[in-house]
Amino acid sequence: MELGVSLVDPSLSSRQLTDVVVRAERLGYHAAWTNESIHREAFSTLAGWAAATSRIRLGTGVAPVYIRSPMAAIMGAASVAMAAGPGRMVLGIGSGHPLIARSHFGFDLSSPLEAVSDYLKIVRELRHGRRVTHHGKVFSVEGARLGLHAAGPIWTVVGALGPRMMELAVHEADGVLLNWATASHLRSTATWLRGFDLGAAFFHIAAYVRVAVSSDPAVARNVLAEDLGQYLRHPAYRRHVEKQGLDPDDVSSAVNHLGIAGDPQQCREALKPYLSSGLDELVIRPVPVGDQGIGAAVEALAPAYQ
Repeated sequence: MELGVSLVDPSLSSRQLTDVVVRAERLGYHAAWTNESIHREAFSTLAGWAAATSRIRLGTGVAPVYIRSPMAAIMGAASVAMAAGPGRMVLGIGSGHPLIARSHFGFDLSSPLEAVSDYLKIVRELRHGRRVTHHGKVFSVEGARLGLHAAGPIWTVVGALGPRMMELAVHEADGVLLNWATASHLRSTATWLRGFDLGAAFFHIAAYVRVAVSSDPAVARNVLAEDLGQYLRHPAYRRHVEKQGLDPDDVSSAVNHLGIAGDPQQCREALKPYLSSGLDELVIRPVPVGDQGIGAAVEALAPAYQ
Protein backbone atom coordinates (compact mmCIF):
# COMPACT_ATOMS: atom_id res chain seq x y z
CA MET A 1 0.00 0.00 0.00
CA GLU A 2 1.21 3.47 -0.86
CA LEU A 3 1.22 6.22 1.75
CA GLY A 4 0.20 9.73 0.82
CA VAL A 5 -0.11 12.84 2.93
CA SER A 6 -2.74 15.57 2.88
CA LEU A 7 -1.54 19.02 3.92
CA VAL A 8 -4.14 21.64 4.79
CA ASP A 9 -2.94 23.96 7.53
CA PRO A 10 -4.03 27.57 6.96
CA SER A 11 -1.80 28.76 9.79
CA LEU A 12 1.30 27.95 7.72
CA SER A 13 2.68 30.18 5.00
CA SER A 14 3.00 28.80 1.48
CA ARG A 15 6.75 28.47 2.01
CA GLN A 16 6.30 26.54 5.25
CA LEU A 17 3.77 24.20 3.68
CA THR A 18 6.08 23.57 0.74
CA ASP A 19 8.89 22.73 3.15
CA VAL A 20 6.67 20.03 4.69
CA VAL A 21 6.02 18.56 1.22
CA VAL A 22 9.74 18.47 0.46
CA ARG A 23 10.30 16.66 3.75
CA ALA A 24 7.45 14.23 2.96
CA GLU A 25 9.05 13.35 -0.37
CA ARG A 26 12.37 12.62 1.35
CA LEU A 27 10.59 10.43 3.91
CA GLY A 28 9.14 8.26 1.14
CA TYR A 29 5.54 9.43 0.83
CA HIS A 30 4.11 8.60 -2.58
CA ALA A 31 1.65 11.49 -2.91
CA ALA A 32 0.88 14.93 -1.51
CA TRP A 33 -2.70 16.16 -1.57
CA THR A 34 -4.34 19.45 -0.72
CA ASN A 35 -8.04 20.14 -0.71
CA GLU A 36 -9.65 23.38 -1.71
CA SER A 37 -11.60 25.39 0.79
CA ILE A 38 -12.12 28.97 1.88
CA HIS A 39 -8.51 28.99 3.09
CA ARG A 40 -6.25 28.20 0.15
CA GLU A 41 -6.59 27.81 -3.62
CA ALA A 42 -5.42 24.34 -4.65
CA PHE A 43 -3.78 24.66 -8.06
CA SER A 44 -1.40 27.49 -7.25
CA THR A 45 -0.45 25.57 -4.08
CA LEU A 46 0.34 22.44 -6.11
CA ALA A 47 2.33 24.45 -8.63
CA GLY A 48 4.58 25.60 -5.80
CA TRP A 49 5.00 22.01 -4.64
CA ALA A 50 5.78 20.88 -8.18
CA ALA A 51 8.63 23.37 -8.42
CA ALA A 52 10.17 22.17 -5.14
CA THR A 53 9.87 18.39 -5.63
CA SER A 54 10.77 15.83 -8.28
CA ARG A 55 8.92 12.57 -7.62
CA ILE A 56 5.95 12.82 -5.30
CA ARG A 57 2.50 12.69 -6.90
CA LEU A 58 0.40 15.86 -6.50
CA GLY A 59 -3.36 15.93 -6.12
CA THR A 60 -6.34 18.12 -5.40
CA GLY A 61 -8.07 16.18 -2.67
CA VAL A 62 -10.62 17.46 -3.36
CA ALA A 63 -11.68 20.50 -5.37
CA PRO A 64 -15.45 21.03 -4.99
CA VAL A 65 -17.29 21.34 -8.28
CA TYR A 66 -18.92 24.67 -7.37
CA ILE A 67 -15.64 26.61 -7.10
CA ARG A 68 -14.74 26.52 -10.81
CA SER A 69 -16.07 25.15 -14.06
CA PRO A 70 -14.87 21.83 -15.52
CA MET A 71 -12.91 23.75 -18.13
CA ALA A 72 -11.15 25.86 -15.49
CA ALA A 73 -10.36 22.74 -13.45
CA ILE A 74 -8.68 20.88 -16.31
CA MET A 75 -6.80 24.05 -17.26
CA GLY A 76 -5.44 24.22 -13.72
CA ALA A 77 -4.60 20.52 -13.65
CA ALA A 78 -2.83 20.67 -17.01
CA SER A 79 -0.83 23.71 -15.90
CA VAL A 80 0.37 21.89 -12.76
CA ALA A 81 1.13 18.78 -14.83
CA MET A 82 3.32 20.82 -17.17
CA ALA A 83 5.27 22.14 -14.19
CA ALA A 84 5.49 18.80 -12.39
CA GLY A 85 6.35 16.46 -15.25
CA PRO A 86 4.66 13.33 -16.63
CA GLY A 87 2.33 11.28 -14.47
CA ARG A 88 2.42 13.36 -11.30
CA MET A 89 -0.89 15.26 -11.40
CA VAL A 90 -4.15 13.95 -9.96
CA LEU A 91 -7.35 15.94 -10.33
CA GLY A 92 -9.52 15.04 -7.37
CA ILE A 93 -13.01 16.49 -7.41
CA GLY A 94 -16.00 16.22 -5.13
CA SER A 95 -19.45 17.59 -4.61
CA GLY A 96 -18.47 19.60 -1.55
CA HIS A 97 -21.08 20.85 0.91
CA PRO A 98 -24.45 22.29 -0.23
CA LEU A 99 -24.51 24.85 2.58
CA ILE A 100 -21.07 26.22 1.68
CA ALA A 101 -21.87 26.08 -2.03
CA ARG A 102 -24.85 28.33 -1.49
CA SER A 103 -23.55 30.68 1.21
CA HIS A 104 -19.99 31.20 -0.05
CA PHE A 105 -20.21 30.64 -3.80
CA GLY A 106 -23.84 31.30 -4.74
CA PHE A 107 -24.13 27.82 -6.26
CA ASP A 108 -27.22 25.61 -6.06
CA LEU A 109 -25.89 22.14 -5.23
CA SER A 110 -29.28 20.48 -4.98
CA SER A 111 -28.11 17.57 -7.18
CA PRO A 112 -24.57 16.62 -6.05
CA LEU A 113 -24.49 13.34 -7.98
CA GLU A 114 -25.61 14.96 -11.23
CA ALA A 115 -23.15 17.82 -10.73
CA VAL A 116 -20.19 15.45 -10.31
CA SER A 117 -21.39 13.27 -13.21
CA ASP A 118 -21.53 16.22 -15.61
CA TYR A 119 -18.16 17.46 -14.38
CA LEU A 120 -16.44 14.12 -14.91
CA LYS A 121 -17.87 13.61 -18.39
CA ILE A 122 -16.62 17.02 -19.51
CA VAL A 123 -13.21 16.74 -17.86
CA ARG A 124 -12.64 13.22 -19.22
CA GLU A 125 -12.96 14.42 -22.82
CA LEU A 126 -11.07 17.66 -22.31
CA ARG A 127 -8.04 15.97 -20.75
CA HIS A 128 -7.68 13.83 -23.87
CA GLY A 129 -7.62 16.91 -26.09
CA ARG A 130 -11.04 16.31 -27.57
CA ARG A 131 -13.57 18.99 -28.47
CA VAL A 132 -16.52 18.62 -26.13
CA THR A 133 -20.18 19.47 -26.35
CA HIS A 134 -22.13 18.35 -23.31
CA HIS A 135 -25.53 19.56 -22.19
CA GLY A 136 -25.96 18.39 -18.63
CA LYS A 137 -28.39 19.13 -15.84
CA VAL A 138 -25.77 21.11 -13.92
CA PHE A 139 -22.76 21.75 -16.18
CA SER A 140 -22.73 22.30 -19.94
CA VAL A 141 -20.14 23.20 -22.57
CA GLU A 142 -20.39 23.88 -26.27
CA GLY A 143 -17.41 23.03 -28.50
CA ALA A 144 -14.93 23.35 -25.62
CA ARG A 145 -11.34 22.21 -26.07
CA LEU A 146 -8.23 22.39 -23.90
CA GLY A 147 -5.38 24.15 -25.66
CA LEU A 148 -2.63 22.95 -23.30
CA HIS A 149 -1.48 19.36 -23.63
CA ALA A 150 0.41 18.14 -20.60
CA ALA A 151 2.92 15.35 -20.99
CA GLY A 152 1.58 12.16 -19.46
CA PRO A 153 -1.86 11.35 -18.05
CA ILE A 154 -3.88 13.36 -15.57
CA TRP A 155 -5.78 11.03 -13.25
CA THR A 156 -9.24 11.89 -12.01
CA VAL A 157 -10.49 10.70 -8.62
CA VAL A 158 -13.76 11.39 -6.86
CA GLY A 159 -14.24 12.21 -3.20
CA ALA A 160 -17.06 9.91 -2.15
CA LEU A 161 -18.95 8.89 0.98
CA GLY A 162 -21.85 6.78 -0.30
CA PRO A 163 -22.23 3.92 -2.79
CA ARG A 164 -23.84 5.95 -5.58
CA MET A 165 -20.94 8.41 -5.74
CA MET A 166 -18.46 5.53 -5.53
CA GLU A 167 -20.17 3.72 -8.38
CA LEU A 168 -20.09 6.91 -10.45
CA ALA A 169 -16.35 7.07 -9.82
CA VAL A 170 -15.94 3.47 -10.99
CA HIS A 171 -17.59 4.27 -14.31
CA GLU A 172 -16.36 7.80 -14.96
CA ALA A 173 -13.05 8.31 -13.11
CA ASP A 174 -9.71 6.67 -12.36
CA GLY A 175 -10.19 6.35 -8.65
CA VAL A 176 -11.98 7.23 -5.46
CA LEU A 177 -10.93 9.09 -2.31
CA LEU A 178 -12.74 8.02 0.87
CA ASN A 179 -13.03 9.98 4.09
CA TRP A 180 -13.83 9.65 7.82
CA ALA A 181 -14.08 5.86 7.81
CA THR A 182 -13.18 3.08 10.21
CA ALA A 183 -10.56 0.55 9.13
CA SER A 184 -13.25 -2.14 8.87
CA HIS A 185 -15.46 0.11 6.72
CA LEU A 186 -12.53 0.79 4.41
CA ARG A 187 -11.84 -2.92 4.14
CA SER A 188 -15.41 -3.79 3.18
CA THR A 189 -15.64 -0.83 0.81
CA ALA A 190 -12.42 -1.77 -0.98
CA THR A 191 -13.70 -5.34 -1.38
CA TRP A 192 -17.01 -4.05 -2.77
CA LEU A 193 -15.29 -1.71 -5.24
CA ARG A 194 -13.03 -4.47 -6.52
CA GLY A 195 -16.15 -6.53 -7.22
CA PHE A 196 -17.00 -4.30 -10.18
CA ASP A 197 -16.01 -5.63 -13.59
CA LEU A 198 -13.24 -3.15 -14.38
CA GLY A 199 -11.61 -5.29 -17.05
CA ALA A 200 -8.14 -3.92 -17.73
CA ALA A 201 -9.09 -0.46 -16.50
CA PHE A 202 -6.97 1.24 -13.86
CA PHE A 203 -8.81 2.16 -10.64
CA HIS A 204 -7.15 3.63 -7.57
CA ILE A 205 -8.76 3.29 -4.13
CA ALA A 206 -7.46 5.83 -1.64
CA ALA A 207 -8.70 7.07 1.73
CA TYR A 208 -7.91 9.75 4.26
CA VAL A 209 -7.16 8.93 7.85
CA ARG A 210 -6.98 11.89 10.24
CA VAL A 211 -4.02 11.80 12.61
CA ALA A 212 -3.32 14.00 15.65
CA VAL A 213 0.11 13.52 17.24
CA SER A 214 1.13 14.92 20.60
CA SER A 215 3.23 13.92 23.59
CA ASP A 216 -0.06 14.33 25.51
CA PRO A 217 -2.53 11.76 24.05
CA ALA A 218 -5.52 13.43 25.72
CA VAL A 219 -4.77 16.70 23.96
CA ALA A 220 -4.42 14.89 20.65
CA ARG A 221 -7.79 13.15 21.06
CA ASN A 222 -9.52 16.42 21.94
CA VAL A 223 -8.13 18.15 18.86
CA LEU A 224 -9.18 15.26 16.63
CA ALA A 225 -12.68 15.28 18.15
CA GLU A 226 -12.97 19.00 17.43
CA ASP A 227 -12.05 18.36 13.79
CA LEU A 228 -14.64 15.59 13.47
CA GLY A 229 -17.25 17.81 15.12
CA GLN A 230 -16.82 20.40 12.36
CA TYR A 231 -17.67 17.80 9.72
CA LEU A 232 -20.63 16.46 11.66
CA ARG A 233 -22.36 19.79 11.20
CA HIS A 234 -23.09 18.61 7.65
CA PRO A 235 -25.95 16.11 7.18
CA ALA A 236 -24.03 13.95 4.68
CA TYR A 237 -21.26 13.26 7.19
CA ARG A 238 -23.74 12.55 9.98
CA ARG A 239 -25.41 9.92 7.77
CA HIS A 240 -22.00 8.54 6.80
CA VAL A 241 -21.00 8.08 10.45
CA GLU A 242 -24.38 6.55 11.37
CA LYS A 243 -24.07 3.99 8.55
CA GLN A 244 -20.84 2.81 10.15
CA GLY A 245 -22.72 2.04 13.36
CA LEU A 246 -21.49 5.10 15.25
CA ASP A 247 -23.42 7.84 17.02
CA PRO A 248 -22.69 11.27 15.45
CA ASP A 249 -23.91 12.93 18.63
CA ASP A 250 -21.28 11.10 20.69
CA VAL A 251 -18.22 12.65 19.07
CA SER A 252 -15.81 11.65 21.84
CA SER A 253 -16.65 7.98 21.23
CA ALA A 254 -16.96 8.10 17.43
CA VAL A 255 -13.57 9.74 16.98
CA ASN A 256 -11.86 6.72 18.56
CA HIS A 257 -12.96 4.68 15.55
CA LEU A 258 -12.65 7.28 12.79
CA GLY A 259 -9.12 8.60 13.26
CA ILE A 260 -5.84 8.21 15.10
CA ALA A 261 -4.64 10.24 18.08
CA GLY A 262 -1.83 9.83 20.59
CA ASP A 263 1.91 10.00 20.92
CA PRO A 264 4.05 8.90 17.94
CA GLN A 265 4.34 5.27 19.02
CA GLN A 266 0.62 4.98 19.77
CA CYS A 267 -0.22 6.44 16.37
CA ARG A 268 2.08 4.06 14.52
CA GLU A 269 0.43 1.13 16.30
CA ALA A 270 -3.08 2.43 15.58
CA LEU A 271 -2.20 2.81 11.90
CA LYS A 272 -1.68 -0.93 11.38
CA PRO A 273 -5.37 -1.88 10.81
CA TYR A 274 -5.59 0.82 8.15
CA LEU A 275 -2.48 -0.49 6.41
CA SER A 276 -4.14 -3.89 6.03
CA SER A 277 -7.49 -2.57 4.81
CA GLY A 278 -6.93 -3.39 1.13
CA LEU A 279 -6.56 0.14 -0.20
CA ASP A 280 -4.14 1.20 -2.91
CA GLU A 281 -3.23 4.34 -0.98
CA LEU A 282 -3.72 5.52 2.58
CA VAL A 283 -3.51 9.29 2.88
CA ILE A 284 -2.28 10.55 6.26
CA ARG A 285 -4.09 13.78 7.02
CA PRO A 286 -2.39 15.49 9.95
CA VAL A 287 -4.51 17.61 12.27
CA PRO A 288 -2.43 20.43 13.80
CA VAL A 289 -1.88 20.03 17.55
CA GLY A 290 -0.45 23.02 19.40
CA ASP A 291 3.08 24.10 18.57
CA GLN A 292 3.86 20.80 16.85
CA GLY A 293 1.63 21.62 13.88
CA ILE A 294 1.30 19.03 11.13
CA GLY A 295 4.99 18.17 10.91
CA ALA A 296 4.90 15.79 13.89
CA ALA A 297 2.38 13.48 12.20
CA VAL A 298 4.20 13.61 8.86
CA GLU A 299 7.38 12.52 10.61
CA ALA A 300 5.83 9.94 12.94
CA LEU A 301 3.88 8.01 10.29
CA ALA A 302 6.25 8.27 7.35
CA PRO A 303 6.77 5.20 5.13
CA ALA A 304 10.40 5.17 6.22
CA TYR A 305 9.28 4.26 9.74
CA GLN A 306 6.68 1.59 8.90
